[in-house]
Amino acid sequence: NLTLLALGSSAPEILLSVVETLNKDFFLGGLGSATITGSASFNLLVIVGLCIVVIPSNEIRRMKDMDVFVVTVVLMFFAYLWLAVIVVFITPEVIDLWEALVTLLGEPVLVYVAYMADIGFLRRCRRGAEASEEDALVKRGLKMLGLEADDEDHQNTKIVLEAAVAEDLP
Repeated sequence: NLTLLALGSSAPEILLSVVETLNKDFFLGGLGSATITGSASFNLLVIVGLCIVVIPSNEIRRMKDMDVFVVTVVLMFFAYLWLAVIVVFITPEVIDLWEALVTLLGEPVLVYVAYMADIGFLRRCRRGAEASEEDALVKRGLKMLGLEADDEDHQNTKIVLEAAVAEDLP
């Protein structure tokens, strides 16, 4: 839904850029690309900042999950860098078809990576390395309590220790 909203709000700028590019025989025009870049920057930075400012000063709100936001911001800066490189260095003031296709393919990549972040896949990848650390902490805790694998309280204590360790790790 958010992707459709973003496309809908940026459709006039995208259409303007396409028409300008086609009218200039694929030479870069100043209006289309600057409009898209400015609109995207405004939407991401100013609108998010405004949403933060309008929260009353006596309230505290936290984002529960920042993974998708971080993915969007990182890929946004990568996209701006990519645009600067292709327009200034690779083919100055000309947009080749391969550059346009690579740029266009960036959108599905962004959507896919953001979706993976949204469903928690990226977090699970990060936690894979922490899992061995958790196991070591649980084993150490069981050993400190003097419980062995064949003790009847072993499983219950292990579950409690795993929950405690999971809460303490970021």
